[in-house]
Amino acid sequence: MIPKKEWIQQWIQHRDELYSSVDLERYFVQGEVNGQQVEVVRIGLCSVPTGELMARDPIFCLENRKELPYFINAPVGNYPVELALVRPDGEEPLFVAARVRFNYRTAVRFEQALIGTEEIADYDGGFFGFFSYSGLGCICDRKVHQAFCNFLEKWRRDNPEGELFEDYFAPLLEKSPHAWLNWVIPGTEHHLPIFPTGWGEGQYPVYWGRDAEGGVCQLVIWMIDLDKKDEPEPADELEEEILEPDTEQEQLEQPALLEAKGGYRCRLFLDNWHQFFEDDQLLPVLFTARGQALEPEACQKAMQHLVEHQYGILDEMMLSLEDKYPIMQLEYGHPMAENAPEMPNLRDRNDFSELLRPLRLMVDVDTGTVSAAFRCRWDEKYGLGISVCGEQLVQIGTMQLVPEFEQQQEATEQLAAPQEHRRTKPLGRRKKKQYKKREQKKMVSQQMAVSNAAKRHL
Repeated sequence: MIPKKEWIQQWIQHRDELYSSVDLERYFVQGEVNGQQVEVVRIGLCSVPTGELMARDPIFCLENRKELPYFINAPVGNYPVELALVRPDGEEPLFVAARVRFNYRTAVRFEQALIGTEEIADYDGGFFGFFSYSGLGCICDRKVHQAFCNFLEKWRRDNPEGELFEDYFAPLLEKSPHAWLNWVIPGTEHHLPIFPTGWGEGQYPVYWGRDAEGGVCQLVIWMIDLDKKDEPEPADELEEEILEPDTEQEQLEQPALLEAKGGYRCRLFLDNWHQFFEDDQLLPVLFTARGQALEPEACQKAMQHLVEHQYGILDEMMLSLEDKYPIMQLEYGHPMAENAPEMPNLRDRNDFSELLRPLRLMVDVDTGTVSAAFRCRWDEKYGLGISVCGEQLVQIGTMQLVPEFEQQQEATEQLAAPQEHRRTKPLGRRKKKQYKKREQKKMVSQQMAVSNAAKRHL
């Protein structure tokens, strides 16, 4: 694929920022990285008949014939694939990187592999990469990709009730003495290497390795940063952290309520909200009631309910906004065909994390309605307001749905008050993804009907 001229100009502008600050060559030649022993294994050849490569999840992404390869080409041929792995505490191998070597020159710098459709106009760090839903990855040539699609269409005709992983790939992996496959697509001579991805489900960057003369000498998927020792938390603990906060602890840490016009106010740290928006500020919250006196005890209960159900409230707001967003684009004069940077087309509701910032919340203690005011990229003046009650949308409008209620003196109060609710360290890349991963799992389950048995294998 040849990217558009405007995209190429943006890519050139940001190209120096797209290089990795880490020498990924170390993972394959050094034998030890940050005190951890690294093994390198060859898993066979990768067929590259056209030179147009892509790294993808083979179970959930390759079935789409319209998947685009990277716009920079590799040499044509058959090339060895290597996996770098560690064995923490002598346990099962943990794969930290994978690469295809096109020659034996040393890579001296690594540049992000891009398709040519990424939004890099406002690039400010991080990576694009690909998402693995199944915990598997592969490096695939464009022609091999089409052969895979041909195989899959035939297999599904022959197995209309079958699940690709559970019924086809899982038995192959069970027979294999290793955790990977160097799979030859039936009816072809094309080798498609399939291997586990780092921590499993997640997003992984892909880099072209370039030699001293600037030539492409390898393609690398970087899966775990050994220098950071970014170890995952157990899945059960992650789920508990996201969905079932420790209500006794939260109750002990509830801040004192201050009287405000129309009710009581406080500042809360809502962990799920701050993970999603990557913002460690306390959120102002107003507890109010319509037409009757409000007791502090009722506000305390409403505060506890807000903390315990913060994930579901945020999810309902983003889901409702996702439904209304295409109409809002038209209302603001940005048709989808235009894809304006201030109101771009979105892949899913997780992309709102880049366009919105929460400002304040209001809770109607009588009805349980929660309203939020957001600063938004497409309307800097009036912002965005959303009200939900349980799983029902009440209203979408401007930030005036939640009028400003904090008095000027609160700045002094906050300086004097203890700051035990403020997060003392920035959120890491893995923390931000917990909300996104939950939604991506839900999306895969709904759209692709993955069975529970397949998920256990993955």
